[in-house]
Amino acid sequence: MIAILSALHAAQQSDTTSREDRALASTYYSRIASVINNALPSQDDAARTRIVIDDRPPLAPDNAIN
Repeated sequence: MIAILSALHAAQQSDTTSREDRALASTYYSRIASVINNALPSQDDAARTRIVIDDRPPLAPDNAIN
């Protein structure tokens, strides 16, 4: 996880990275950091925090008119 955050941070700061990629890196970095900051420490080593980034639009209901 540290390597991912480090790479995203580096991409945000790099002048050689496109503006679009910097914006995307910033978005993902912020989302991941937010989840980590809000995660509560667990007494149980088996507990895990799952981070899912899914920007797909929600599926249309079965009865939707196309």
